[in-house]
Amino acid sequence: MITGRAVYYRYQAAADSGLAAVTVSEQGSELARVELSGVRGGGMLALPLAPGEHRLSFALTGSDGRTSTSERALVMVPEPVHDRRLRATALLVPLQAPVDSAAMTPDDDPRFADAVTRDGRFRLVDQRAESVITETLGLVEAGYVDPATAAKLGRKLQSRYVVTGTLRRGRGDVECFVRLIHAESGREIAAADAYAPIAGGSRDAEFFAFVAARLRQIFPVLQGPLHPGSDVARLDLGERHGVVEGMRFHVVRRGEDLIDAKSGEVLLPGEPRIESTVEARRLEAQHSGCALVGGAPVHADEQAVSE
Repeated sequence: MITGRAVYYRYQAAADSGLAAVTVSEQGSELARVELSGVRGGGMLALPLAPGEHRLSFALTGSDGRTSTSERALVMVPEPVHDRRLRATALLVPLQAPVDSAAMTPDDDPRFADAVTRDGRFRLVDQRAESVITETLGLVEAGYVDPATAAKLGRKLQSRYVVTGTLRRGRGDVECFVRLIHAESGREIAAADAYAPIAGGSRDAEFFAFVAARLRQIFPVLQGPLHPGSDVARLDLGERHGVVEGMRFHVVRRGEDLIDAKSGEVLLPGEPRIESTVEARRLEAQHSGCALVGGAPVHADEQAVSE
């Protein structure tokens, strides 16, 4: 199950006889086509899809005309309206480069931060405590920030999550691995990667936008029914929908609108306020058991939206 308007894939292909193209289609209608050359190739696909069930067919065609196919079934769900003040806080750690990678460019970190900011999934923690980050990262192995170190940084800067990334540049390509760390527990709760056959320039911004979209895809904004229970509340969302252990959900109420007494016009809409906050603890495919961590107990069926 994918939440949003598009699904994002990374693909890799190889053929001894040479590559010609990779295509994606649904019910005979072509959705995307990428021309390839050489014996190896790879890249990214962004496929806008309407809400509902889909069965996508991926076809790899070689220079000799032979074709290999595979299918993916998925369900697209619209992303719920999400007040940005409810977004999860995240610390964005500077990208790391492996020792066998080409040097990062001065624009890599700013472009990555800009892409994550524009995507809007997280509320980024102010990085004014740069000295804390620099001092801590100076102790880690080059190219990789381990979850324990990332979590330590997150707790120091009072962030719910930490986003770390490793960027590898080659002569004609770039690859990025991102990990989402739960600061309180130190667990890596989600990971994604992206690859593109580019070597810098204006297309880098597109690449980092894809990285941010992949991150949102693995940690989506979710909304579903929350039912009261004697011990834990039951949320009608589970692992299949993208819930991860420790993800928080809010029951939100909107305050009264400020209305003009004469015209009846709404002068100022009511501010949303959080009534209850629960945290996913016991996960199943379709449901999650949630513990109350803030606000009033859940006494009736409610709609809950994720952080």
